[in-house]
Amino acid sequence: MASLFTKSPYEHALATERGLEKSRRLGKEPMAAVSVPAPGYVRVHFHSHLFKIYDHCPPDISADVPLLRCGGLDLDMVRRMWGMETCLPIDPLRWKPFEPTRPNYLSPSSTACAF
Repeated sequence: MASLFTKSPYEHALATERGLEKSRRLGKEPMAAVSVPAPGYVRVHFHSHLFKIYDHCPPDISADVPLLRCGGLDLDMVRRMWGMETCLPIDPLRWKPFEPTRPNYLSPSSTACAF
C-alpha cells in the first residue's frame, strides 16, 4: 500500500543513481605526473570494472613488467605477481576484454600499442 512517507520506485531509482554518481566521483583522484616505463618494460594497469576505464579513474593496481626477449608479455608472470587466477587484456580500440590466441602470452605487436 502506498503511503505519503514511503518513496516511489522512481524516487528509489533517483536516490540509487545519485549514490552511484557520488561514489564514482569519490573514486576519481587527480592523476600524478605520468612517468615512462624503462626500456624493455611495459606498464600494466588493473581495473576491477570496465566503468572505471570509461570514467578515467586511476587503476586499482599498476606495475612496470619486464618484456620477454622477443618483446612479448608473459601474462602468467603478471597473474603470479598480483596473485590472480585470471586476467584478460582489453582491446584498446573497442574497449572490450579479449582472450589472446595464446592464453598466457601477448605478442610483441599487441604490446607495442601506445595510446
